[in-house]
Amino acid sequence: MNKIKEEFLLSLIFVGKWIALGFAAVGILYFAINLAYHKSYFDPRMAKFDLEIEELAVHQSELRAELSSEQTRIDSIGKEIGSIRSGELAKTNEAIADAKSKINKLGHKWWEKIVRIPAEASEAYKELENAEDRKAKVLFKIDQLEEEQKRAVSNSAELKAKIEQSGIKIQEVSTEKRRAEVDVKGPLLWLAGVLGLT
Repeated sequence: MNKIKEEFLLSLIFVGKWIALGFAAVGILYFAINLAYHKSYFDPRMAKFDLEIEELAVHQSELRAELSSEQTRIDSIGKEIGSIRSGELAKTNEAIADAKSKINKLGHKWWEKIVRIPAEASEAYKELENAEDRKAKVLFKIDQLEEEQKRAVSNSAELKAKIEQSGIKIQEVSTEKRRAEVDVKGPLLWLAGVLGLT
């Protein structure tokens, strides 16, 4: 009886050893399949998402830098317009007012300019014409700067829209990545697909 018990225990140990070795072999095989799955399918797929997100983020930061320079340009044009209005335009308006004041002090009327014109009045009219020409040039310069500022504001609005679209695209890719992380096939389904079993 002892011999039967002993043989039974030895056979249990023998079977247990082979079952343990079988499980170990299955575990090693599963680990190898899992490793192959991650190296050849899952990790490259996640790296692709990461690369796309990184490229979009770099593009978005470039757009933000461009927007910042555009805002600086808009501000500098606004300051330049303000300085021209307070400086050159104010001086030309003063020169026009001075010339008109001289003409009024001389008592000369504009219609008398055709008939006869004294030397002092002629000089005052020349000053007035020069001041009006300078004013027209200054106003033209202001108009050009305002047009340039409008273009810069338009470019700024376009850049803001592009930045917003880039942010939306980054969110979409991040969502796709999270979905791909959750919706993984798993190594055994992947292996079955590779082997053509599914």
